[in-house]
Amino acid sequence: ELSLFQSDEAESELSLDKLNAFYAKNPRNGHLRMEQIYRRLVLNQQSVLAYQAFFKALVANGEQKTILFHCSSGKDRTGLCAALLLGALGVGQVDILADYLLSHGCYRPIMINRLKQTARRYRNANFLRSVHDLAAVSADYLDQALGIIYLEFGGIIP
Repeated sequence: ELSLFQSDEAESELSLDKLNAFYAKNPRNGHLRMEQIYRRLVLNQQSVLAYQAFFKALVANGEQKTILFHCSSGKDRTGLCAALLLGALGVGQVDILADYLLSHGCYRPIMINRLKQTARRYRNANFLRSVHDLAAVSADYLDQALGIIYLEFGGIIP
């Protein structure tokens, strides 16, 4: 087993009170936070090293062993990892995005359950919208990462 990430970028070190206040201020704060997370997944040194380690493990073991990669939710770190892998295999950006968006259907029941649990405790509509966006899969999120990869680094090279 190779642990690539020390932490979940979607989790925060802020106190619960500060998070509640932040997400309750604006219905777009969850969405904006996720866009920031996806940018960090490309630019953060620990993330870069993690994805490099994944590809090194894949090259070193891919023909002899099965490679399983996942994260706690399976949509953010894993979604970008899958996008990078598909890009390295020559899959086009439109198809990479379509593959990523398939996670929405799989993740939807989890998201609905999270929203129901949250709605029992919090009535602030802005907060609930932020929770929705934090749990969602959005083309906007992956576009943040792929935009940086293509504009700053020339793309994913097969």
